[in-house]
Amino acid sequence: MNQQARSFCFQLPDLPGTFEPVVTMLANAGVNINSIVSHRGNVVLSVDQPQVFRDLLEQKRIPFQELSSCSNGTPGTTGELAIELRLLGERLTAVIKQLEPHDVPISEMMEEQREELLRIAQDLHGFAVL
Repeated sequence: MNQQARSFCFQLPDLPGTFEPVVTMLANAGVNINSIVSHRGNVVLSVDQPQVFRDLLEQKRIPFQELSSCSNGTPGTTGELAIELRLLGERLTAVIKQLEPHDVPISEMMEEQREELLRIAQDLHGFAVL
């Protein structure tokens, strides 16, 4: 599994032809799509050059959310999947350590902490789908 593999979640108008400019933009930049999930304008793309795609989305002012993913949709080995899950566990532990001494309810967490927990949950959901 590529430790740098990233998926990008963004929304486009749910109209014919709105995805074509994104695909053309990627092709022109030499970015390959590893996987695609799309439903009613919501798109999740996993690409082989995440930094290039991130820059393109920012240039086009397309809001996006970035998630961990497995390259080509599947882990190379069980050990690689375990490494990815361990890294997610470390991220979760870091957030918990910030909150632990204060026993902070979710409603009172800093926005940054809530967003990190949401990203971790989304990444874990992605692995559960595997």
